[in-house]
Amino acid sequence: MSTVDAKQVLNDYGIKTSSVGGAIKQIGDVIDDSRDPLSLSNSIINQLGGIDQYDLVSAKILAKALIEQAMTQDTYDIEKATKVAEGKLDKIRKDMPYVFAKADEEQPQQAPKPSSSGDKKVKAQAIFNANKTLSNGEIAKLIQTELNITYSNAYYYTSRVFKR
Repeated sequence: MSTVDAKQVLNDYGIKTSSVGGAIKQIGDVIDDSRDPLSLSNSIINQLGGIDQYDLVSAKILAKALIEQAMTQDTYDIEKATKVAEGKLDKIRKDMPYVFAKADEEQPQQAPKPSSSGDKKVKAQAIFNANKTLSNGEIAKLIQTELNITYSNAYYYTSRVFKR
């Protein structure tokens, strides 16, 4: 099995080796601030002897766990480090499955809100802009029909709110 210079990996990512908790937080911040957090997490995992992950949450957990092992082991043992890190990942999967839930799964679907006047104004503006060749009265009729508002309100949009 190949060897890994864990201290060099820590140095490569600018990890301060004063505390394990600080190092884990620091690598988490580096990952979060990255343009491609999944690739960076997998790069850390690979450099410390682990196997790529296909979802960001797993990759971040495994990268942090391997950083922890790099900090705590006197001589970095790839087999031991990956076994401990994968065990932590499995424990989190079992004990805290909500950590892996997708954003849309966390919140139940809510009914769409009724349109507010601001929404109608935006829609009316779009209708107005798409039909500038028509007269204000013709555009007002389109807005009235589309937004289910009175003709006078629709005409107000075309003559006062939106300028030609």
